[in-house]
Amino acid sequence: MKFSNRLKYILFSVVYWLLACHCYIILRFIGIDGDAAGKINYGEIFFLATFDSIVIGFLFGIFTSSSLSLRLKRRAFFSTVLINTVLYVCFFGAVIFGSSLVGNTLAFAVQYSLSSASLVTLFYLSVCSLLYHFILQMNKKFGPGVLFEYIIGKYFSPKEEKRVFMFLDLTASTTIAESLDTLLYSQFLQSCYIELTEPISTYSAHVYQFVGDEVVVTWKVNKDFDYGQCVNFYFAFANALLGKKEYFMKTFGVQPVFKAGIHSGTVVAAEVGELKTEIAYHGDVVNTASRIQGLCNQHSQQLLISESIFNPIAGNKKFTLGLIGDVQLKGKFQSLKVYSVQLKSV
Repeated sequence: MKFSNRLKYILFSVVYWLLACHCYIILRFIGIDGDAAGKINYGEIFFLATFDSIVIGFLFGIFTSSSLSLRLKRRAFFSTVLINTVLYVCFFGAVIFGSSLVGNTLAFAVQYSLSSASLVTLFYLSVCSLLYHFILQMNKKFGPGVLFEYIIGKYFSPKEEKRVFMFLDLTASTTIAESLDTLLYSQFLQSCYIELTEPISTYSAHVYQFVGDEVVVTWKVNKDFDYGQCVNFYFAFANALLGKKEYFMKTFGVQPVFKAGIHSGTVVAAEVGELKTEIAYHGDVVNTASRIQGLCNQHSQQLLISESIFNPIAGNKKFTLGLIGDVQLKGKFQSLKVYSVQLKSV
């Protein structure tokens, strides 16, 4: 997984548990005065809370962004949140019991773990864990980072931004759909889309839309953006599907192959809808990426890119690039240079 993407999970986890632990301390000791207040070393308490929450947040963040965590999928929203919360509560319970056991008897550790102070602490951590996993699952449902954008209203007013769009489409989808019944074909597509999980995380992609057997993937472009990761994303997905060839052939009798078209440029992003809202992207860039993908069958290619992608990756020795030609795309007055991309064999 790309470090910058993993760092986002870790930073969120650390900040969340820092806030949670310090809020608990404030709630726990607020209103204490007199002799009791004088005996409390607040500096030491806040230091220990800061240290513990950073360690906990770091460990939880590492697990959240790990391949193991990414593989815990295809469960209902509620069950995922509940199972993860129970696991975290068991972890906190074990920590409370283990810390009380150090230098003490087993009987003392059991008694302390069942005391009102420990149970209140465990209840608070349970609520925090529940909220923590609820946020993570909502973030997953909306797409990484999208939930935060909704909360702050980033796209409530339309905004221009530069983006890369990739249209992924299942090759021979009509033939495959006719060979499978409706439910089996749906399961087939689900199995294909599951293999998007790690490439999306690895190459910091965002799924814009699922439209039948087509997936629209996008990246926000900044000054340090690496266009090569878009191409690497496609080949990572293709290799993930190949790695499941035995499963696909045994279960469905067909090996899925996706073709793709990539283009970049300026679009307008806006939050649309009332009863159901989403962040939509408007502009010629989206249509052009779709049209480029539509040329794959005509030119017997799996991956085609526009000049806007070709120029930044032209010097990348991992790829073999070939000019398809100046293509007149449907609905466009000017022709567009289109290139094929293949991964060089090692």
